[in-house]
Amino acid sequence: MSKPNIQRNYNLNKINKIILPKLMNELKVYSVYFLVTAVLMTSLFAFGRNFALAQVEIQGDSMLPAFQTSDQIYIDKLSPHFSSYRRGEIVVLLPDKNCDPKEDLFIKRIIGLPGEQVIFDKGSVYILNPQVSDKPIKLDEESYLPNDTKTYKQSPLNLANQGEINKLEQVAEPILLADTYYFLGDNRNNSLDARKCGAVGKNQILGREYYKIKPDNKRGYANLPMYKNLPE
Repeated sequence: MSKPNIQRNYNLNKINKIILPKLMNELKVYSVYFLVTAVLMTSLFAFGRNFALAQVEIQGDSMLPAFQTSDQIYIDKLSPHFSSYRRGEIVVLLPDKNCDPKEDLFIKRIIGLPGEQVIFDKGSVYILNPQVSDKPIKLDEESYLPNDTKTYKQSPLNLANQGEINKLEQVAEPILLADTYYFLGDNRNNSLDARKCGAVGKNQILGREYYKIKPDNKRGYANLPMYKNLPE
């Protein structure tokens, strides 16, 4: 009658001395693993929110029809540290204070790249890139501008009469220096941009459009326009 009790006591002792400590050690290992994983995930999320991405709400209509007031986007702040901005990208930038002291941020489109010259001629934008051609190349902007859009050095809305437009039909901007970019709003007749403010340095650009958040029916990643005969 005593043998079962002895066996049971032996099993209990084995559980208490061998199995339970082993289980506790494994539990500690898994707890540390999950804790480290949670800390890493939280850190990566915080890094992404604070250093890699930023949420921006659009104000104004200078980028119509692509964006309007209250639209929201994420901008990529990280990759520009390792690469150059590309033609056609939509960026958020800090304008010079002498351009518009009331505006803290601009959202515009990159048009001219370092080493190029932007030329306005008969309502169109031309790019002179010596590495591609010794003649200006017309910029194909049909993919994002409304039909029959005319782009002048100065907006026709700010000119006194049509005669003044004729005087300003062909204007060549200064050649863009290294790490300097020329930017325009898509709403060409109602945009404060490089035509008045001048080009900006790369250090004034906060980041490139990465993902459109709002409105919900236009959610999606940024698309880069394709340009014929010109580098991006």
